[in-house]
Amino acid sequence: RTLNEPSQFKGNVYPTWGNGSSRNYSELKRETPDFKYCVDLLRKNDKKKYIAGLLLPKNLQKPYFTLYAFNVETAIIRDSVRGNEQAGRLRLQWWRSAIDAIYAADNGRIPKHPVIQLLQESIQEHNLTRRWLDRVIDARESDIINTEPPSSMAAVEKYAEHTMGSILYLCLESIGIRDDTADHVASHVGKTIGISTLLFAVPHLSASGYVSLPVSEMAQNGLTADQVLSYASARAARNQNFPQEKLDRLGEIEEALTGTVFTVACAAHDHLHHARELMPSLPKPAVQVFLPVTAAAQYLDELEKNQFHVFNPHLTQPNSLLDVKLQLL
Repeated sequence: RTLNEPSQFKGNVYPTWGNGSSRNYSELKRETPDFKYCVDLLRKNDKKKYIAGLLLPKNLQKPYFTLYAFNVETAIIRDSVRGNEQAGRLRLQWWRSAIDAIYAADNGRIPKHPVIQLLQESIQEHNLTRRWLDRVIDARESDIINTEPPSSMAAVEKYAEHTMGSILYLCLESIGIRDDTADHVASHVGKTIGISTLLFAVPHLSASGYVSLPVSEMAQNGLTADQVLSYASARAARNQNFPQEKLDRLGEIEEALTGTVFTVACAAHDHLHHARELMPSLPKPAVQVFLPVTAAAQYLDELEKNQFHVFNPHLTQPNSLLDVKLQLL
């Protein structure tokens, strides 16, 4: 099983966008407290996108960190409420109400929250489309309500489009780009990142009792959600001496699991391929918005090298190239 597609990023994984146009962390720390909050939020919760943000030109860094901080804030609600649907929905409603107040220009109702304050600034300065923000919140709410695995690859792609795709559309608007081709690339890149993130999170989510792989693709490979959880549990207890019968059964599950992961990874790779085909026709500022897809492409490459064994401990560690770049910055 291979994902045969040359990467346009290989050999130039971290391009320089202009001469000295980006700022490192020490420089960003000297910004306003609200902006520093957003930068630190990504640094703690999404290091890959944090690093990508450090490489962007100054004019894109502020909206970039603001929008991805909003993405993180809404994404971590699910884990923080630990299955308490009502608490999760109340927290998301707080974000909805804050966005309502921003678009209504009702300053008295706008919370003094760092991300909200910078969102207000970006919305007013760049006339950001509210629908994209609403879609992110709606997707996060569905994530809290639906505890079963996604039904199909189409459901996974829809979620990725509504979360990562929406953030990318907003990033494009933040630099004045409202272009059909750029939007098509954003859709494909959003799905690539979203699907890759889903695969990366399989071990973590399985440990919490949740299976993120789509049911239809699991069924095609003779796999069930219960088997994924059983396999994850066995991996966690791998130092135990299992009887041969159980080892044989786990081997069968592993084969079905790698087949499922391969199918899902192929979908991510297809979107990456389509995005790359369209990239050359985009203006340079638009290409800069899509820098976060580099990490997703690297993860897919590593997944292939590890024969789609998504539980391989090597794959759950931060990418070594990203770590090196972080030290340099």
